[in-house]
Formats: sequence, structure tokens, C-alpha cells
Amino acid sequence: MRSVNHILALLGVVVLLLSACTTVSQEATPLPLPTATVDVRTLVYPDPVPAPLVTVTKAPLDIVAVDNPGYFAYEIGGRYLENAAFIAGVTVADGQRVVLYEASLPVDDGVNDGVVIWDTQVSYVTDGTAGAFVVPGTDDASDRVTVRGWLQSADSESAATALFDSDGTLIGIQSAESATTAMPQAGSVFIVEQMVFSDDGTFATQPGVRLLANRLLLSREALPGGTVFAGVVAGNLSGAVGQALIDIAVANDGGRSQAAYLDPQFGFQFRYPADWSDPVYVDGVLTAHSVDKAVRLTIRPMPDAESAQQLTDDVLAEWNGISVLHEDQPDVAGVPGVRTFYGYFDAANVQRTGALLTFLQEDIGFIFDLDGPAADEAAIIGLADELAGSWVQRPLDETVGNAMWKQQGDLVVPVGFTTSVADRSWQRYTDAADERRFFGVRSDPLTGRTEPGLLTYWRNIAGSNQRDFVTDAPQQVALDDTLWTRQAFAYQGVDGMSMKGALWVQVGDSAETVLWIEAPAAAFTTLEEIALITLTNNR
Repeated sequence: MRSVNHILALLGVVVLLLSACTTVSQEATPLPLPTATVDVRTLVYPDPVPAPLVTVTKAPLDIVAVDNPGYFAYEIGGRYLENAAFIAGVTVADGQRVVLYEASLPVDDGVNDGVVIWDTQVSYVTDGTAGAFVVPGTDDASDRVTVRGWLQSADSESAATALFDSDGTLIGIQSAESATTAMPQAGSVFIVEQMVFSDDGTFATQPGVRLLANRLLLSREALPGGTVFAGVVAGNLSGAVGQALIDIAVANDGGRSQAAYLDPQFGFQFRYPADWSDPVYVDGVLTAHSVDKAVRLTIRPMPDAESAQQLTDDVLAEWNGISVLHEDQPDVAGVPGVRTFYGYFDAANVQRTGALLTFLQEDIGFIFDLDGPAADEAAIIGLADELAGSWVQRPLDETVGNAMWKQQGDLVVPVGFTTSVADRSWQRYTDAADERRFFGVRSDPLTGRTEPGLLTYWRNIAGSNQRDFVTDAPQQVALDDTLWTRQAFAYQGVDGMSMKGALWVQVGDSAETVLWIEAPAAAFTTLEEIALITLTNNR
């Protein structure tokens, strides 16, 4: 259900019902809601949209490192979401959070969830003597990597951007005072821009390390051991920011020759040479290769596999011209496997060799194939042993439980809420811990009423038999790219509790829609935002 660096549209929404309605036993399904009629970016909000709701949970792990990546499951719920990012960095002596890593996350209005796997490697710019971890960007025109800062020479200083090729070689520096890119003069200094994240959710920049401009190189390096912060930051169009940051322990000791891959779907992890390409899925097969592309690794997950031997037999039956050289049965993370060393001649008549390993783990079969030149047979056999020997299964399921929403059938529902369908066509969502916290939604055929008339009708029902029932003036509010009419109300509950609520109504081209929200006064603001995010997601 989750995927790396993606947000899977998760949850959804919907509603509770008003206590006056009688619940019937039906399964809640999404309601047809009004279609978009306005561009919300042109609207003036009566009040700022509350900050997005964000949670982050790491998989159980004492430490993270290049060869033991961190797994971060996140959830973002919000309206008019504009951006989101996974960030990581260090807290320095004066309490500032210096950001050393940033990865943008895609977001849609409603509820988003996803996974970030981070191996603690960060971009590093150096002049060969001094250096600094940086958050690079990309030049839109050339797709080259950029590092921002200031260029200082004997007689001037200006904001500047250093451009690097894909291998980290400096292409040139572009000064803010000029549109041209040129190699810097000997003796000039490049002052690296440092990004700082504040508690209020804002980012700022400040001067960092000074480096010799004409000697700049960019690479990826592992963060040194220590404590770092990591988490998710999300912002909306009204400028409100939500964040969830956690501290993690990093245990890199420098000079590591191996990296590690952690699979977000199947939870397996293995180590591979640090100078190899990052493993990626291509048509359902995980692939990686050596720097010269001579040695290649493929891993194919096979759900519902019968046995390791059957997987081996199936693969060998597909291959032509293969000579089996040796077979054995190694253990892979405590389960028996079948390994077949083989040889063959490729299309260019070059002799190659490989190791085919199959095994089953948690009802998933794996076909693991390492293939390379026969001249490197000894190295390939050793690498096959290392890869299989490093295979572990991470307990990623243990991250579940910190989410704010859950998938329930076709709907996304707030965690801790029950759902039901009641008479009069209300879909009801009630807090199981406090039935006074609920929201409900209904959509009816057009009756000819205007929005003021529709609001008056439901306001009279909401206020009937309520003590000290008062209302605010109606207001127009943008929701789901449409204009709605909202009216807040308050009353004294039978237990003396101060209650607050709101009615949202919208008359569209084909339906009248009503959203009713109520909660004790202290809990109302949060519940209203939860209800609106849920409604948006299940639209």
C-alpha cells in the first residue's frame, strides 16, 4: 500500500450523523459531491486554512546508517496543500536546525501517505581541503545540479549558483549580477548557503563554509555518527505549515564500501557495493549494476510461489544455452535456498558466469540472479555470498498504528471514528471515545431551495430543543474548489458542556449537499478540520 517517496492516496472521508437520526446497518460509501466551479487560488479566505496535520513514524531500528537505511512512514492531511518535503539535518550548538537533506513529496488535497527510505547520505561540496554538507537543487534549463551561495572576489561579492555535472565536476558559477556562467578566477571564494529550519515552520538561509571557488567538487557522503532530526514538513496556500520531526541515531564510521537497499513493499534488505547504481524496479524486477555495467543484479519477487526448487526449475527451463556448473543449498536469513552457479556465452560470444538463487520468505518467492564476465568468476562468487549473507527481513509492519486516518472499504475514515449510514441519507462519523464529537454529510436531489434557504432549514433543526442556541453570521468559504456557505453555532449541552458546531451547505448543478459538525467547544476546531480533510479526500 505504500511506496518509496510517493504518497499513496490513502484515506478518505465521510461522515457521522446527527444524534437525531436513527442508525441503520448499511456500509458507508462515498457521496457524489459538487463538481469544481471556481479557482480557489483567486478566493480570499475568511480565515486562514489551518496547518496540515502531519505524522511520521520510523520503523523499529536503534540506528540508521549507509548500510542500514532508515524507513519513515508519513501521513499528511490538509486542504489547499501547496508543498511537502522530507527533511533531515543536525541541531547545532545555538539550537538552530540546519537542514542537510531535503526530498520533495507529492501531495494532493485530502489525506496522503507514503514512505521515505533514507540511507544518511547527503550531498557534500568541497575544495579538497574544507567542505560542507549542502542541499542541492536542479537547474531547470540543463538539469544540472546546483549549489547556492555567494561568490566573493577581491573587489566584489554577490549571490551566486555553482553548477555541477552529473559526476560532481564544476561546470561554472553563475553570479546573480550576470546571466552567464563562467569558471571562477583563482583566489575567489564561494560561501556555501546554509539552510535553517525554524520552529514556526519557516526556512531561512545564512552564510556557511568558505571554499576556494575554482576547486569545487560535489559528491555524496555519509553523515558522521551522531543524532540527527528527520521528518516531514507540509505547507498550504494560506501559508500555514505542519511538521513532524523525530530524532534518530546515525552510526556511520566513514570509509564504508557497501550501501544497502531496503524494499518498502516487501521489507527485505541487502547490502551491495557502494559504487554500484542504486537498485530500481524495472517492469517489476529490481535491478542494479556495477560502475562499468559488466556485472548486473536482478531480484524478482514472486508472490504465491510454491517452492524454491520450483522457482529454479522454472527459470532454468526459460533459459537457453546455460551450463550448470554447481549447485548448493545455502540459508538466506534463516530459510533454505537453492543456488545454481552457471555459465554461458553471450551474443558477442563472450563467456559469462552467474549465480541464480531462489528462496521463499513470508510466502513470497525471490529469484535472485547475479551475472558477470567469466574472467571475474571468483569475485562474482564472493559477491553472491555477500549479497545473500546480508539479506534480512525488516519488520516494517510495526510502523502501523500512528496514522490519523484509515482505509475502510472505499472510504478513508479518521482513526477512532465509527461509520454508519442513517435514515434521511446521512453518512455518520462518530468518535468512539466521545459521541459528542461527530460529523455527518448528505447529498440530496435539488429542491429549488437557495443556499440561504437550505441553511435556514438545517439551522432550525440543529437548534431545536437546544439551550442557549446562538449562531454567527453566515459566510462564504472555498472548499473542494467550490463556494460553500458556512454558519457556526453554539449551545449548552444537557451535561452543561459548552458545545460548538457548524453547518456547511452547497447547492450545485444537480444536488444539495450538507455537512454538519459538532463537538465540545475545546475540540471543535480540530474536528472541523478533520471533517473537511475527510470530505475532501472522499470526494
